[in-house]
Amino acid sequence: MDARRPLDALSEEQTEILINFQNLSGLDDINQCRRILEHNGWDEQAAVENIFREQDDQADALRRQAAGLPSIARYSSNYRREASMAQDGPTTSANPARTPRLTISPSSTQVFQGGPAPVVPWGLWDWMKAIVVIPVRFTYTTIVDFLRFLWSFVAGPSFPASTPTQDVKNFIEGFEEMYGTTHPVFYQGGYKEAYQDAKRELRFLLLYLHQDNSHDSDRFCRDALIHPNVVSMINSRALFWGCSTKYAEGYKVAQALQVSKYPSLGLIANKGNQMTLIGRLQGYHNHEQLIDKLTQLFGHNERLLNAARQERQQLDMNQTLRKEQDEAFQKSLKADQDKAEKKRQEALKKEQAEHAKKEAEERKHREEIERVESLARRKHEAARLVPAEPKEGTADCCRISFKLPNGKRIQRRFNDTDVVADLYHYILSQPDVPDQFEVYTTYPRNSIECSPASRKEIELFGWGPAIALIVEEKEEADDEELDKPIAQPV
Repeated sequence: MDARRPLDALSEEQTEILINFQNLSGLDDINQCRRILEHNGWDEQAAVENIFREQDDQADALRRQAAGLPSIARYSSNYRREASMAQDGPTTSANPARTPRLTISPSSTQVFQGGPAPVVPWGLWDWMKAIVVIPVRFTYTTIVDFLRFLWSFVAGPSFPASTPTQDVKNFIEGFEEMYGTTHPVFYQGGYKEAYQDAKRELRFLLLYLHQDNSHDSDRFCRDALIHPNVVSMINSRALFWGCSTKYAEGYKVAQALQVSKYPSLGLIANKGNQMTLIGRLQGYHNHEQLIDKLTQLFGHNERLLNAARQERQQLDMNQTLRKEQDEAFQKSLKADQDKAEKKRQEALKKEQAEHAKKEAEERKHREEIERVESLARRKHEAARLVPAEPKEGTADCCRISFKLPNGKRIQRRFNDTDVVADLYHYILSQPDVPDQFEVYTTYPRNSIECSPASRKEIELFGWGPAIALIVEEKEEADDEELDKPIAQPV
C-alpha cells in the first residue's frame, strides 16, 4: 500500500484517525503517521502505544548511555509485559492481554483540570513534630526514590502476580479500610469486564484511578468521592470502576487512558458504536465541583447513549421482524411441503389402488378364462363318457326329459342299467348347463344325488319308461368339485 497517496483516497473515518494520531503523537510527517497506522491496521490506540513505547525506549537508551550503563533490552520487554497483563490470569510472559480498544480523541474528550487539595492548617504540635520528622523523611524518600530510579532502568515497573479481579478487590478493601464503606458501588471485576458490561448495557462507565501516597488523591476521596450526594449521582448514572496504580490492573488502565495527573476520573460512553473517552477530570475537586462537572458530562453526552439505545432498539426490532418473517416463511414453507406431501401420498395411494384394481381385474379375467377353458375340457370329457343311446323301442330303457336352467328342454333314452354318473355326464356335456348344478324330480320334488362318482343304477329309482327331471344351477359353486377330474366308468 502506497503511504504517499493523496488524503482524498482515504475514507472519512481513516482521515479522522490520521489527524487525531498526528496530534497525539506529535509527528510532523503526515506520511510517516499514515505508515504507522497502516502497520497497526488503523488501530489508533495500538499505534499511539507503540510510538510512545519506542520513544521511551530511545530515551532510556540515551539515559543509560549517559550514565555509562550497558544497554539492557529486557527493560522494554519487562515494561511491556507488565503493562499488558492477562485480564484473567496471573502475570506471566506466556499470558499477555491487551486492554479493550478505547477511542481517545481531543475533539471527543472534555477535560476538567482541578487545583491542588487544600492543606489543613498546622498547630504548634504539628510544627514541632515536623521539625523532627521532615529531615528524616526527606532523607529516606530521597534514597528510596533514587534506588527505584536506578532499578527502573534494569527491570521496569513490576507487580505481584495477580488477576485483574483480585487487583480490584484488593483496592476496594484498602479503600474501605481508609475511607469507610460509604462510597459509590465499585464494579467487582477487571476493567475489561466493566468495559464489556457498559458496552452491552449502553451505560456510562466512570473510571477512577487512585495514586497511593498522594495528598490530592487522599483529600479527593475524603472530600468528594464518599460524599452522599456524589455517591447517589454516580450510582444512578453510571457503572463505577476503580483501582490504584500500585496494582497491575490500575497501572495498565492508567497507561491506556494516558493519565498524567492524579486523582483521575475518566467517563466512557458508546459513541458511534465505539467506546470513547468523552470526559476526564484530573486533580483535586471538592464534592460540589465534582457534582457540577459530572452533571455537565452526563447532560452533554446523554444524547449519545440515547442515540445508541434507539439504534439498538431499531436493530432489535429489525431482528425481531426478520425472525418473525423467517418463522412465517418457514411455517408457510412447511405448510406447502405438507400439502405437497399429502398430495403425493394421495396420488401414490390412488396409483396403488388403480394398480391393485387392475391386477384384480386381470386376475379375475385370467381366472374366468381358465374356468371357461376348464369347463370346456370337462364338457368335452363328459360327452366322451356318455354311453350310447338305446334305439327307439328298446326294452329295459327309460326316456328322460330334462328342463335346463335356461328353460330349454332336452330328452334322451338311457338303459336301466346305466348309472347316475351317466346322467351327470350327459347333463354336463350340454352347452347351456353350468359347471355346478343340482337335479330334482318334478313331482314329488326330490333331490337326486347326481355326481360323477355315483354308481347307482337308474332302474333303482323306479321311474318306469319315462321321467321328467329339472336341472338347476347351484347357488354356491363348489371349487373343489370343479377341480375334481371326470370320473371314469367302472
